[in-house]
Amino acid sequence: MRYLLLLAALAVVVLVLRDFSGSRASEVRGFSGALPVLPEEVAAQSRSWHWTQTTGDSTHIEVSADDFARGSDGRQTDLQGVVLKIFREDIGKHDRVESAAMRMLDDSTLYSEADTVIALGIPDSGGHDPEVVVITSGVTFDPATSSARTERVVSYRFDQGEGSSLGAVYDADSQTLQMLAEVQLDRFGAGPNGVPTKILAGSAGYAEQGARIDLAGGARVEQGSLWLECETAVVWLSGGRATRIESTASTGGEDGDGRRIRFDSPKMDFELGPGGELLRVRGTGGTRFESSEDSSEVEVSGDSVELTYEPGPGAGESALHLVEARGSAAARMNAIAEGLRNIIESDGLRLRMRTGSTEIDEVETLQRGRLRQLPSGEDGARRELSAGLIRVRYGERNQVDSLTASGDVIMVQEPTDEDAAVLRTWSSFLEASFDPKSASIARLHQEGAFRFEEGTRNGSAAEARFDPSGGAFELEGEARVFADGTSVAANSIALDRASGRLTAQEGVSVSVTQANAGGDEALPEGLFGAQEPVYAAAEAMISDPRAGFVEYRGAARIWQGHNRIDADTISIEQSTLMFRASGKVLTAWAERGTDIDSGTETVTVRSDCMRYGEASGEAVFLGSIDFRRAGMRLLSDELRTSLGPTEEGVSRSAVATGTVRIAEWESGGGIRGFSDWAELRPAESRVVLKGSPARLVSRDGTETRGAELTLGTLGDTLHVLGRGVERAYTYHPPSR
Repeated sequence: MRYLLLLAALAVVVLVLRDFSGSRASEVRGFSGALPVLPEEVAAQSRSWHWTQTTGDSTHIEVSADDFARGSDGRQTDLQGVVLKIFREDIGKHDRVESAAMRMLDDSTLYSEADTVIALGIPDSGGHDPEVVVITSGVTFDPATSSARTERVVSYRFDQGEGSSLGAVYDADSQTLQMLAEVQLDRFGAGPNGVPTKILAGSAGYAEQGARIDLAGGARVEQGSLWLECETAVVWLSGGRATRIESTASTGGEDGDGRRIRFDSPKMDFELGPGGELLRVRGTGGTRFESSEDSSEVEVSGDSVELTYEPGPGAGESALHLVEARGSAAARMNAIAEGLRNIIESDGLRLRMRTGSTEIDEVETLQRGRLRQLPSGEDGARRELSAGLIRVRYGERNQVDSLTASGDVIMVQEPTDEDAAVLRTWSSFLEASFDPKSASIARLHQEGAFRFEEGTRNGSAAEARFDPSGGAFELEGEARVFADGTSVAANSIALDRASGRLTAQEGVSVSVTQANAGGDEALPEGLFGAQEPVYAAAEAMISDPRAGFVEYRGAARIWQGHNRIDADTISIEQSTLMFRASGKVLTAWAERGTDIDSGTETVTVRSDCMRYGEASGEAVFLGSIDFRRAGMRLLSDELRTSLGPTEEGVSRSAVATGTVRIAEWESGGGIRGFSDWAELRPAESRVVLKGSPARLVSRDGTETRGAELTLGTLGDTLHVLGRGVERAYTYHPPSR
């Protein structure tokens, strides 16, 4: 930006004239011709005057004038048609100053009322195109202070640019230039597609040694659709071009292609490229950046915000590529059409634009951050996500496409329904996909010590997939869910959070607190008492609260203490606590023995299927019954019994029907029995068999028949009852 030298060469004119005033006497004395007669008011006059200052063999300054006249009072000297050249041998160029007229006053100041043209950087090799041309008038030169000043309009023309100011002051000693007011500098832009740059300021100062321009009194910088307004600014130069701008109390922006950008900061630093294109903007002291389009709004704020631009297709063009904010940073992204607001907060944020586009590509936190998704109105869920690192990816029209989060991830969702429970989740990693229409989270995947809480329900797993709006949890790896007194653990659990339906797979383990499962009323002392938890295990489990059932499949087992049910499939009707089991059913329960020495005995029943009501204690076993108790093995097609002790603390009776057979009976002396119907009466220590007829066979082969046979369970009595014309037998085993 050599054009900012402006009036630097004017001060040299003062030095030249001062040298001339000290040497003119020797030149007059050396004149051999007759002196012309001068007017009374003129003390000296010369035409085609020329003066040269040399250093060694090199010419440093050349001054020429068409006319030179000094007043008779000695107080002023007038020069007409002045041309001054200052040679810069180190770079092979010179500066040229032209003025129609100059006057030297008695205070040694020099004044040029006429237009003064200064051409800077003319090649010595013969070229005629200067680097900078300065045009002004009403210039006063002061040799004492080596300064030049004008209050009039100053125009500047330079390669690919021009400018102007109202008034200017140049100090040759400090090599500084002050543009006093109404400063305007225009750079046209390099190449056919170059973007012009305009600088407007109340005043400007240029320091040649420091290669800087100081703008004050309110300044504005414009480059294409980009603009900056500030209270003060410093433009740093290198090789004749602006490389950096520092501004205070700054506001800037960009308008174009349906997009509006605004940023403001107490202090901003702009970095420019070789073609004047914007490369980087950095704001400090509390900076805000805003971008809005038809479909979305973005706002970024922080103690410092840095905007990085990348070169555009044309010279001097640049497009916003990256936004970084640090120190209490926040990014607010609003989807205007859907009325959603996404707010990201962190001590460090990075917002990246899509290459070749004005749309956002991604936003990420550089430190632990928080993401909030808020509805613009009262309707809609409110979500908050915090994590060590958060990255949000965007799709078309600046709609959120996906996000990832890592490092102690916490998510909280407040539902639209005030009566619904708040959902909280924890994990090491999270990734989410978004609905492109609503910009809301459609599906989440969390892993690494995942756990959740939602009202009275909570759970954990190695990883989880779910829709936070109310869809199903898919928990994988050491999954566990606890709700309403029931704890379910499995390798895989699917939970529909709206209905409560739960499906568990692989290594299912369940614990149920019956006081909660059965309601407020205490449960009777059936197979599973209310005083202890009930446990279950299976390969798979389905629980559906709305349908009111629980089902266990594959090597299923439900137990409490010694009492248990094993089967291929076990289902429970929750409202009535009705148990149904099928496929290799084994039911076992503990009951009190018939004498004081026998203690607690375990009764087992194997069957094809079983039905049991916990509320009534009644059990029905069907198909291939194998009943075993106190050394007795009873086989039948069907068995009915009441499980659990009576009020007197003894076991209840059991009734077997179909093809009944007592296969083994150690306490009965090895007797085997056959009947159509049998009843075991533990309270009476008896077994009653009925048939057509019922039969008992002893070990020695003795057979007893009767319509009804009653046998003492200790094997000491036998009652035989005939029916009709049938004979009845009473058998007394021989005493030993």
